[in-house]
Amino acid sequence: MLRFGIPALFLSLAVWHFWPSHPPRITIRTDRASLPADGASVAHVTVCSDDGNTAPDLTIRSGKYSARIEQTRFEAPCTKVLVRSGVMPGTATLAALKAERLQEIVLTVTPVDGLALDLDADDETRFRRWFTYLAEAQYFRQTIDLPVEINDCAALIRFAYREALRSHDGGWAEGLGLRPAPPYPAVRKYEYPHTPLGANLFAIGKGKYGQFADAKTLRARNTHLISRDLSRAKPGDILFFVQDGHRMPFHTMIYLGAGQIDRSAGPYVLYHTGPEGKQAGEIRRLTVEELRRFPQPEWRPEQSNQAFLGVYRWNILRTGAY
Repeated sequence: MLRFGIPALFLSLAVWHFWPSHPPRITIRTDRASLPADGASVAHVTVCSDDGNTAPDLTIRSGKYSARIEQTRFEAPCTKVLVRSGVMPGTATLAALKAERLQEIVLTVTPVDGLALDLDADDETRFRRWFTYLAEAQYFRQTIDLPVEINDCAALIRFAYREALRSHDGGWAEGLGLRPAPPYPAVRKYEYPHTPLGANLFAIGKGKYGQFADAKTLRARNTHLISRDLSRAKPGDILFFVQDGHRMPFHTMIYLGAGQIDRSAGPYVLYHTGPEGKQAGEIRRLTVEELRRFPQPEWRPEQSNQAFLGVYRWNILRTGAY
């Protein structure tokens, strides 16, 4: 019997080794099933596998604007994952797959009332560069090639603000006639129109947002005063004027700093004149010194000029602005 028993034992071990086992059981746990759509809140997710080996990676199967995976760390037999909320309310499906066994959980990302868009220091630099570049690029295109929407000073800054928050790929650049687009890094936190406010970027009333805001509303609800001293301005800041007696009394200029298109020193301001009678108006770029010596003193950015309201900064460039 020993002659037959030992081979039988080896056969049994071989069958046990090669016989397909059941797929490992996967479990996913999270300390929070709901997050606010503020782009900052986090959930700690744990993914485990009962086979004792490395746990499967966690992926986002749907809802990429509602949540994102930021950190992954393996602590046998589980994987610890840090998931940060996105900026779009909705649901994010988190999935783990191993040996054809799939396990999913769903995170709910809820709207945040009155949420301000805000940027960190790195994104602030990116936003300023794109905002000023896009505005200045329209100056070099001029009236015949301008997007139809740019018909006054407020329209110019709305356009540059919105487009500064887009994903700047080749199709986008071609659509705007930017050949080639500059190799600047894009704003990371928001990708228009995927923001907590959707496409409605501009505050237009208490708790109300829209795609359009005139110069008066941009000053009152979307920017904040920095100083009436022009030396305090940074590229991308806005100069506001109010000219009594004008049909549209509030006017804006963009402080560019140095020129990005022609690499000239400046510093410059840029503005759209608005319609002039039957004329469509034009975009002008002046040096700061030219503006200080402007023939009409009501347009000079001096503290002694009561029509000059001051240098304002976008609320997106400070946290909790609205």
